[in-house]
Amino acid sequence: MKGRKTKGLENRQPLTEEQRSEQKEKATCLLVIKFHDANTWSKWSNEWKQKKLKTLNDSVGEMFRICEVSFKNKIHSAAIFDVREIKKPCAANKIFQFEKGFWKPVN
Repeated sequence: MKGRKTKGLENRQPLTEEQRSEQKEKATCLLVIKFHDANTWSKWSNEWKQKKLKTLNDSVGEMFRICEVSFKNKIHSAAIFDVREIKKPCAANKIFQFEKGFWKPVN
Protein backbone atom coordinates (compact mmCIF):
# COMPACT_ATOMS: atom_id res chain seq x y z
CA MET A 1 0.00 0.00 0.00
CA LYS A 2 1.38 3.36 -1.00
CA GLY A 3 1.53 6.19 1.49
CA ARG A 4 0.16 9.67 0.97
CA LYS A 5 3.59 11.17 0.39
CA THR A 6 4.25 9.07 -2.72
CA LYS A 7 0.79 9.05 -4.29
CA GLY A 8 0.98 10.43 -7.81
CA LEU A 9 4.73 11.13 -7.75
CA GLU A 10 5.86 8.10 -9.74
CA ASN A 11 4.62 9.45 -13.09
CA ARG A 12 5.38 13.15 -12.64
CA GLN A 13 7.05 14.70 -15.67
CA PRO A 14 9.75 17.40 -15.41
CA LEU A 15 8.75 20.92 -16.39
CA THR A 16 9.29 22.02 -19.96
CA GLU A 17 11.31 25.18 -20.65
CA GLU A 18 8.09 27.07 -21.38
CA GLN A 19 6.54 25.97 -18.07
CA ARG A 20 9.75 26.79 -16.20
CA SER A 21 9.87 30.32 -17.64
CA GLU A 22 6.17 30.83 -16.82
CA GLN A 23 6.79 29.68 -13.24
CA LYS A 24 9.69 32.13 -12.82
CA GLU A 25 7.66 34.96 -14.34
CA LYS A 26 4.77 34.48 -11.87
CA ALA A 27 6.95 33.70 -8.82
CA THR A 28 6.99 36.08 -5.87
CA CYS A 29 9.82 34.48 -3.87
CA LEU A 30 12.80 32.16 -4.22
CA LEU A 31 14.18 29.83 -1.56
CA VAL A 32 17.89 28.93 -1.72
CA ILE A 33 19.27 26.31 0.69
CA LYS A 34 22.85 25.25 1.39
CA PHE A 35 23.10 21.90 3.16
CA HIS A 36 25.72 20.67 5.63
CA ASP A 37 27.40 18.64 2.85
CA ALA A 38 27.85 21.87 0.76
CA ASN A 39 25.16 20.97 -1.82
CA THR A 40 22.68 23.68 -2.74
CA TRP A 41 18.99 23.54 -3.69
CA SER A 42 16.58 26.24 -4.78
CA LYS A 43 12.81 26.48 -5.26
CA TRP A 44 10.70 29.14 -6.94
CA SER A 45 7.30 29.84 -5.40
CA ASN A 46 4.54 28.09 -7.30
CA GLU A 47 1.80 30.66 -7.91
CA TRP A 48 1.26 29.45 -11.47
CA LYS A 49 -0.12 26.10 -10.23
CA GLN A 50 -1.08 26.72 -6.59
CA LYS A 51 -3.82 29.33 -6.75
CA LYS A 52 -3.95 29.54 -2.92
CA LEU A 53 -0.65 31.48 -2.98
CA LYS A 54 -1.98 34.98 -3.58
CA THR A 55 0.56 37.22 -1.83
CA LEU A 56 4.23 37.30 -0.94
CA ASN A 57 3.28 36.46 2.65
CA ASP A 58 1.54 33.24 1.53
CA SER A 59 4.57 32.22 -0.53
CA VAL A 60 7.05 32.91 2.28
CA GLY A 61 4.90 30.87 4.66
CA GLU A 62 4.96 27.99 2.17
CA MET A 63 8.77 28.21 1.95
CA PHE A 64 9.02 28.09 5.76
CA ARG A 65 6.76 25.01 5.73
CA ILE A 66 8.91 23.28 3.09
CA CYS A 67 12.05 23.89 5.15
CA GLU A 68 10.44 22.62 8.35
CA VAL A 69 8.81 19.52 6.87
CA SER A 70 11.39 18.41 4.31
CA PHE A 71 14.77 19.66 5.50
CA LYS A 72 14.66 19.92 9.30
CA ASN A 73 18.18 19.53 10.82
CA LYS A 74 19.78 19.29 7.35
CA ILE A 75 20.15 23.00 6.50
CA HIS A 76 23.44 24.81 6.99
CA SER A 77 22.17 28.15 5.69
CA ALA A 78 19.24 29.38 3.63
CA ALA A 79 17.68 32.57 2.32
CA ILE A 80 14.34 33.68 0.92
CA PHE A 81 14.39 36.37 -1.76
CA ASP A 82 11.59 38.67 -2.97
CA VAL A 83 11.70 38.20 -6.76
CA ARG A 84 8.62 40.17 -7.79
CA GLU A 85 10.70 42.88 -9.47
CA ILE A 86 14.26 41.53 -9.74
CA LYS A 87 14.20 37.86 -10.79
CA LYS A 88 17.75 37.13 -9.59
CA PRO A 89 18.69 36.50 -5.97
CA CYS A 90 20.85 39.31 -4.61
CA ALA A 91 21.47 41.07 -1.30
CA ALA A 92 19.06 43.87 -2.24
CA ASN A 93 16.02 41.58 -2.38
CA LYS A 94 16.81 39.15 0.47
CA ILE A 95 13.98 39.17 3.01
CA PHE A 96 14.80 36.25 5.36
CA GLN A 97 18.01 34.43 6.23
CA PHE A 98 18.43 31.12 8.09
CA GLU A 99 21.47 31.01 10.41
CA LYS A 100 22.26 28.77 13.37
CA GLY A 101 18.83 27.16 13.35
CA PHE A 102 16.73 30.36 13.25
CA TRP A 103 15.07 32.46 10.55
CA LYS A 104 15.91 36.16 10.81
CA PRO A 105 14.41 39.03 8.82
CA VAL A 106 16.90 41.02 6.76
CA ASN A 107 16.51 44.79 6.66
